Amino acid sequence: MLINLIPKKIEAFICHLKSDKGITAIEYAIIGVAMSSALYYIFNDGNFLETLRQAWSTMGNKITNSGNIL
Repeated sequence: MLINLIPKKIEAFICHLKSDKGITAIEYAIIGVAMSSALYYIFNDGNFLETLRQAWSTMGNKITNSGNIL
């Protein structure tokens, strides 16, 4: 009885090794790290928010200075 169980367990183990679900998880983890690194750079070190504030300020000033053209 035990002898019949061993080949089935070996086959299940080999099938588990051939499964690529773990590879997909690793790929998603690498993509997640890359995206989080890019977002960190954009919002912290890349001065994205300061540039955005300056653009809104410039646009607001130009609208205010344009007068009542409507």
